[in-house]
Amino acid sequence: MDSIDIWYLKEVYVWRTAASMTWYLLSLPALTVVYALVAQLNPLHPLLWITDTVPAMLSVYFMSTVGVIMAADGGLAWLSASAYSVVPSVTDIRLRKVAWLLRPGRLLHISVYMAAGFVISCCASLYAGDRFSRFVKYAEYERDVVYLNECHVVFVMYGMYTGLFFCSQFYLCQLNYLQFPVIQREKFFQVRSEVATMFIRCFTETLHQMKYFYLLYFFLGHVPRGWILHSLNLMLSPDAQPLDTVWGLLDVGVALQLLLLGCFLNYTWSLSVLLYRVYHTERQEFPVDSAFDSYKNKSLLSAISCQNKSLLQYLGYLDLLHLARFSPIRRKQVLTLSQPGGHPHTWNKLSTACLGDIDLLTTHVQESNWSAMAGVAHKPPSVSDTGEGSTLRYRSTAGVNTTLIGQREGESKPTATPPTPSTPWTDKVSAFLAQKPVISYFFRQLPDAKSRQLFANSQKQIWAIDALSYLVAASFTEDSYGIVQRSLPSILASLLNLHENVEKHFKLSSSSSRRTQKASPYPSDAPLRHQLHSALKTSIYRIVNMFGSHLMDVPLSAECRKKLTPFIDFRE
Repeated sequence: MDSIDIWYLKEVYVWRTAASMTWYLLSLPALTVVYALVAQLNPLHPLLWITDTVPAMLSVYFMSTVGVIMAADGGLAWLSASAYSVVPSVTDIRLRKVAWLLRPGRLLHISVYMAAGFVISCCASLYAGDRFSRFVKYAEYERDVVYLNECHVVFVMYGMYTGLFFCSQFYLCQLNYLQFPVIQREKFFQVRSEVATMFIRCFTETLHQMKYFYLLYFFLGHVPRGWILHSLNLMLSPDAQPLDTVWGLLDVGVALQLLLLGCFLNYTWSLSVLLYRVYHTERQEFPVDSAFDSYKNKSLLSAISCQNKSLLQYLGYLDLLHLARFSPIRRKQVLTLSQPGGHPHTWNKLSTACLGDIDLLTTHVQESNWSAMAGVAHKPPSVSDTGEGSTLRYRSTAGVNTTLIGQREGESKPTATPPTPSTPWTDKVSAFLAQKPVISYFFRQLPDAKSRQLFANSQKQIWAIDALSYLVAASFTEDSYGIVQRSLPSILASLLNLHENVEKHFKLSSSSSRRTQKASPYPSDAPLRHQLHSALKTSIYRIVNMFGSHLMDVPLSAECRKKLTPFIDFRE
């Protein structure tokens, strides 16, 4: 019997990937036809334009080029499927971001994108007219004299450059980040709502990347052109204006065709990313509990407990939130007692898994707060009473423990100085390079990088918090056995502790307490910390509104009761 991650890969992941690729490949012929029509547009002679393009599109030659484009884009989409992630990659300095992009796997992915851009631009040059369709051109009066067609070379090089640029943006701008929609809608409506804005974004992105391509070709265009001329024993036409000059780059016809090619490549590749995200962020329903052995390892608890496949775990928490909020029938399965024995095993396992992830995030936020307050990366001393005295333990991140036995009550306490670890040579080199004017740009700390790294994986905790609060609120009327009320103290304690630590984190990092003002067209992990803060406050108020003053009768510690009082008085 396969584990849940193997079952998910075979039964869910493969089919969703295949479905997204199928719709993507079916859309490519229509997009290619639109591109070919626009590339050969002749507004001064519309009738001639129609009579020339329509028969050409019905030819076998055109259909074969469309097949090549579909094969290249389909292989690219299948290769990119393993690069998506539900956890965004956040780096603290720019140098690490560049180094992360230069890993062998990333370089291979970039190379494949450049190869796909080369193949597609070669096919697309046939739609751009005679000026771009041939690699060489013949002299007007001497057919044995062959010249290099620099327009075709620039056209193909721009296709490769677009592949390089898009794949770099794929990682640097987090296009591979599977951001779940706030509202789950049908896939058709999600795609329809984004195709127009995606085209505008691709158009502006193409204009942005063209200026860099023009600069590169102006200064370095003679290098590939000279290599091609020397290797193939060709020469430039004496009547042609070189494109690496000012007048050559001001050619409107070349600029227009490059703009259309860039929009076509960026839009088709962005459509692949959109379809993959829409299909794989769709909610998957898992059985709450099953009497059949073949489905026991495919339950909701197995999904949210899966550590091998982050996407599967996220889908499990998303289904748990949907259960807690919208499905009274499935909530009843959670709030029932197991037979024989009459124990709430389902609720205990689900709540334990949720509280475990919430408490883990609380620990990470607390450690980050301690480091920010102390100014060094170690925890503050923890006091453990030992009858005769007290033991102070300093635990640093390097694993160095210094135990000091304090004096008895009334005696002076000794001061403890943690050992100073030696500075590695890599840190010395980094500190030296960081002082250089130009190099310091790559060593400079990115804004909110530490905070973003801390909350990069907090989406599942957001769903766990919302799900627990909805289940607790529903238990006020649906819990016939009172099983949720037994866990209410631990749930409130976990939510209040995380809320307190998140509040401290926002106060310690002043930039984190402000929402990002600059809107980005790309998926971003920046709002996660604010969504977590809002989810905590909303969930606590949801429980308070349902139970009211009865919460004061819940056996809570004095510290938790103190934290809960502002919510009960609506002063938080």
